[in-house]
Amino acid sequence: MKVEVRLLLLLASLIISANAANYCDSSLCPSGQHIACGNNGKFGAQCPAGAKVVDLSGGNLPGYQQARRMGTVQWDDELAKIALLNAKRCFMAHDACRNIPRFTRSGQNIALSSTKGMPNQLRKHLIEAIQNWFLEYKDGNMNIMNSFRDPKVVGHFTVMVSDRLVKVGCGTVRFTKNGRDTLLTTCNYSTTNILNKPVYKTGTAASGCTSGKNPTYKNLCSVNEPINPNAI
Repeated sequence: MKVEVRLLLLLASLIISANAANYCDSSLCPSGQHIACGNNGKFGAQCPAGAKVVDLSGGNLPGYQQARRMGTVQWDDELAKIALLNAKRCFMAHDACRNIPRFTRSGQNIALSSTKGMPNQLRKHLIEAIQNWFLEYKDGNMNIMNSFRDPKVVGHFTVMVSDRLVKVGCGTVRFTKNGRDTLLTTCNYSTTNILNKPVYKTGTAASGCTSGKNPTYKNLCSVNEPINPNAI
């Protein structure tokens, strides 16, 4: 499989502010409460004093076929804002709901690292998080790509290479707990894994692109490709 996914982890301070979207709208979350509903953006009760927000491609994978219509992944500020709310709880767990009006099936990956006796390096933390998610491909195969299952084994990887994925936004916080310097990063995606549905459709790389290829990443469609992240 030739896949080029550009995850732009922009290391910028993310400020929670009022937004036109009504995250308490029940249509966004058929079950469970939205992470942003009634959330004032403050750190959660489990966060220790001093917790703070951190300012913040391609390859051949053995055993995988090419994706015929893989979109270019771009940064999304609203996804980042919602992801930061998850991270600001200061514990590693998926929230019940993170959908937004544009992306009604939003996926999520979370990574935590901690060190004792020396500062936790942000760059190393982010690189290792993405690498560890992607390395789950070793536990997958084309059977899973053609009809998704086993989310606990390869789910971090598969959401990153979904052909419905076009946007990502991440938030990172740093805090000290039990004497350990801890970094917690949450990334929200414009789509998620859907059981028994293909992760991506196979074929010659970029052969299914209707808007042309990305001029830099030849195995991806252009940023103008009309991909519906909410499709099933």
